[in-house]
Amino acid sequence: MNVNGINENINQQYDVISPGNVLKSFKPLISEVCELILAYRQMVPVIPELCLPTATKEIAFTPILFQAANNIRIKNANSFWPVSEVTVLRKSLKAKGRIDLGLFSKRHISLIECKVTRVKVKSKDIASVRSAMENAEKQLLDVNLKNLFFKTTDEQLRNYRKHNKLVSIVTANITTDVNNNKADEQFFSKLQQVRNEYPSYMIAWVKYEPHRINQKNDGSLLPNERTLRSIGQIMVIREVFGNKWG
Repeated sequence: MNVNGINENINQQYDVISPGNVLKSFKPLISEVCELILAYRQMVPVIPELCLPTATKEIAFTPILFQAANNIRIKNANSFWPVSEVTVLRKSLKAKGRIDLGLFSKRHISLIECKVTRVKVKSKDIASVRSAMENAEKQLLDVNLKNLFFKTTDEQLRNYRKHNKLVSIVTANITTDVNNNKADEQFFSKLQQVRNEYPSYMIAWVKYEPHRINQKNDGSLLPNERTLRSIGQIMVIREVFGNKWG
């Protein structure tokens, strides 16, 4: 299949695209996330969205990310320990806040903020993805990271930007009408649109068997009565940079 310049194997179910090896160390983690999503789809097809019914919020995505991180830790004991809902100090309010996930090792810390949105496969823009990315990055850059360190020398503090990461992940649930018979082709067109918007970011996608989901105001409908279906996920992963990081 060749859609808008993307060569995709029609039988391929997911891929993690890392231009210039951006966030190379995160590729195994994101690949594990994709495999988990597919495994859940095959094992428990009655559960809508990602794995929870509230998949238009990051609370539906963070548990998958945490499990993927823990699976990677088990495979490689020297990698990192995942911690969900990491308590941090916000610079703007000088008050406590939370970041969705932290990956901690002896020398490195990665803080990950997740956002989830829906994008119609036929829509002409991806404004919700841009908005979600901006919100995630704003939250990350508001963290006073120095308060997370202990038993740290002055030299290590001066160089901690080299060893630690702030990472935003936005996953877009791609939806379409149940009667759309061109959804496969349109999914890859949407993927190309996202890649064009974020050419230097890591992009991951998962394409699964379509399943019907709730729309606004139709929560009382039975699953086979719903008119909207989910056909896959497109994830945008970025390491966040700032002039005053810390």
